Amino acid sequence: MSSGAPGSRAVTALLSERSRRAADALAAADALASSFAGVTLTGTRAILLDVSSVPSIEDQRARQQFVADPAVMAQLELCLEDLADEDLRAVVIRAEHPELEEAVQAGVREFDGPSGPINPRLHLIVHGIVANQLWDDSPPEVWETARRMLDSGYERHEILHMLGRPVAAQVWEACHDERAYDRDAHVAALEALPDSWERERGAMRLEREHDVAGRRDAAAARKQARRQTTAARRRNRRRG
Repeated sequence: MSSGAPGSRAVTALLSERSRRAADALAAADALASSFAGVTLTGTRAILLDVSSVPSIEDQRARQQFVADPAVMAQLELCLEDLADEDLRAVVIRAEHPELEEAVQAGVREFDGPSGPINPRLHLIVHGIVANQLWDDSPPEVWETARRMLDSGYERHEILHMLGRPVAAQVWEACHDERAYDRDAHVAALEALPDSWERERGAMRLEREHDVAGRRDAAAARKQARRQTTAARRRNRRRG
């Protein structure tokens, strides 16, 4: 791994700390496992699992792979299992959005994006929350919605932004109205996709077109005013 790239340096530092924690966790796991040595469950004491409710290994892996861009993962020399670390997921998200990371480091609070103003810090936070929801499959409706959007032909990154819209709304309400997380509202917003997304995108497109038309009309009005001013000066010179 190259030590020159900021993302690689962050990964190296995190992995060093995680390796120490992993050793402690393995020791604790060994101690816990030894306490259950020889224990078996039989008869009415056996635990019966509803395997129909357990997601397949393939589906679980697809959900986890959806969290990160494979090209960025390869660049950072990370594997899927590394994404179990929330901090490493954050590193990957920042690497997927270098322009947002640069804006945050520069102290930029907001800038104009292709779909309107962007708060770079909030944008990265929302991406992180969606990544955690997908990785933990909680709520499961997030991945169900992502699969539905994939089947409808949407691309991965746009789907992440679609999943982030309800999250951003919840974050806003929590910060400004001190409201607790509303799971029902979150699920309802997910179920409203992609129609709500397309309506919002259409409204933003019309707003941009209106702004462009307004700037064009203003420029034309200024040009006409300059022409009239020039013509008036010429008339005055001829009269003089």
